[in-house]
Amino acid sequence: MRQLLVVLAILAVLLAGNLWTGHAQELKLVNANLFDKNGAPLANQSIVIEGTKTPRWSNAWGFFGDNNLKLNAITDKKGYVQMVDMPPGRYTMKLVVSGAEPRKLETFDLTPGYKIKNITVTNVAVPTDEK
Repeated sequence: MRQLLVVLAILAVLLAGNLWTGHAQELKLVNANLFDKNGAPLANQSIVIEGTKTPRWSNAWGFFGDNNLKLNAITDKKGYVQMVDMPPGRYTMKLVVSGAEPRKLETFDLTPGYKIKNITVTNVAVPTDEK
């Protein structure tokens, strides 16, 4: 009986150790820098990222859920924007200005297992509200 208690105690310690440490995953980052045609950063601009996620192996035929993704973001004063943990897929980044049609900036792919994707978009002509 004593041996059984020792074995159970050892198993409990090992199990608790595995649960305590956790299994964190690395962040996946998409970094974008946006500049106008004069080389100045596109500060405080609305960006939309739309695309289709790569289906997971468990949903390869798309029977469950939706594989479309749409994210909104705003650039900082340096024209920088970052998206965290976007799933693999093909995406289009667009600039959104009130009173104008969204302007396509960049199309990019995120492959399974990516860690960091850096995007630099230059020569962006910002549409103006001409109403």
